Amino acid sequence: MDRIDTMKALTAVVQEGSFTKAADKLGLSSQLVSKYVSQLEEHLKVRLLNRTTRRVCLRSAPLCLSAFIICPAPWCSFNSNTRMSGWISL
Repeated sequence: MDRIDTMKALTAVVQEGSFTKAADKLGLSSQLVSKYVSQLEEHLKVRLLNRTTRRVCLRSAPLCLSAFIICPAPWCSFNSNTRMSGWISL
């Protein structure tokens, strides 16, 4: 599992609200995007997305993760250990 590709897939799905739109944005098949997200969910042992026939949305538990993935804010910084630090408000 390529972590960068799976994170890109998850980010695109959350931003677009659809596996098909995310696949178009990434230039991949929707099956591959779905596979990447499923592999990430298996690896983390947590369900990241709520899926319906019309929409895909992020579950409430991983919202903190998405805030850092999707829109890193200017108040975030990296320290000498390359760990992200800062505050987030929801």
